[in-house]
Amino acid sequence: MAASTAEASAVQIARSTEADLAITEYATKNNGFKGTLKYRYSDFIVREVAMDGSVVKLRDTSSKTKVVGQAEPAAVAAPAGEAKDRLALLTAIVGADQAAKVMELEKSAEGDSKGDPVVMAPDADKARRTAVHQLVREHFPLMASDSVKVGENNETAIRIFLKDGATDKFDNNRPFKRQKKGGSMDGSIFQANRHDPVIKGLPYTKFTLYKENMDTMSAISMLAKITNLKPNVFQYAGTKDRRACTVQEVTALRVEPSRLAGINRNLRFGALGDFERVKNGLKLGDL
Repeated sequence: MAASTAEASAVQIARSTEADLAITEYATKNNGFKGTLKYRYSDFIVREVAMDGSVVKLRDTSSKTKVVGQAEPAAVAAPAGEAKDRLALLTAIVGADQAAKVMELEKSAEGDSKGDPVVMAPDADKARRTAVHQLVREHFPLMASDSVKVGENNETAIRIFLKDGATDKFDNNRPFKRQKKGGSMDGSIFQANRHDPVIKGLPYTKFTLYKENMDTMSAISMLAKITNLKPNVFQYAGTKDRRACTVQEVTALRVEPSRLAGINRNLRFGALGDFERVKNGLKLGDL
C-alpha cells in the first residue's frame, strides 16, 4: 500500500503546474516550457548503433539463422588427374578392393545420402597404417581416418569416414565427443557439426538482446545460467543501464542459434532474436 501511495504521489507531482506548487514569479521574462518527468524504466528506450551505422532493433525471435561473412572454403574433390594418382597410391597400400570402396565413399559426398565409413582389413603393421592415415590427410580433403579395434581378437584396423558425418546423431560412425550431462560449454550440436563448411570459419553466433529493467552484465549472467554456459562465452560492445528498455547486439562463441532461441519462452526480462553466424565476436567499443 505504501509503495502504491508513493507512486501515486509521484504521478501527481509529475503532472502538476507551477501554480499548483505555489510558484507565481520567475527569475526571467521567458514563458518557460512544459515537459513530463520520466521515472519508469519503460520511459527510457535505448537502442545500440551498430558498426555499420544502423540502429539495432529486434525483428525476429525465431531460430532462423543468417550466414554473414566469408567462411573458410569448403573442401572439394580433387581433379580427375589427381584422383587417379591418389587411387594408385591408395591401391598400392591397401589393395584395389579397399581403395575402390574409399573412392566410392568420397563420391557419395556429392549426394544427399552420405556413405557409411569404410573399415579396412585388420593390419598389424603400424608403419603401413601410418602411411594410410597420412595419405588420407594429404590427398582426401573430404575425409578423415582413425584406428578401431575389430574382430574377436581385438585387432587394429583403419576406419575412413566423411568429415561432415553421415548423420546428425552421435554414434560409432562419428568420432566426436559425446555431450556431457547438462550440456557443454560450446554446445553439443555445434561440436557435432564443427566440420560443416557453413559453420567452419564462422564460430560465433550473433544475436539481438532486448531486455527490460536489467543491466547488461546481469542479463548475460542470467543467459549463461539458463543455457548452462559460462558467462565468458558471450561478448558485447557496451553495457546498458538497468532502468531502461534496451536493445543491443551480443555474440556467443560456438553456441547454436536454436539453443538460444529455445529459451525465449522462459526469459522473463526480455527476448533474443535476429541470429547470424559471423566470423568474429564483438569487443568493447565496437559501436
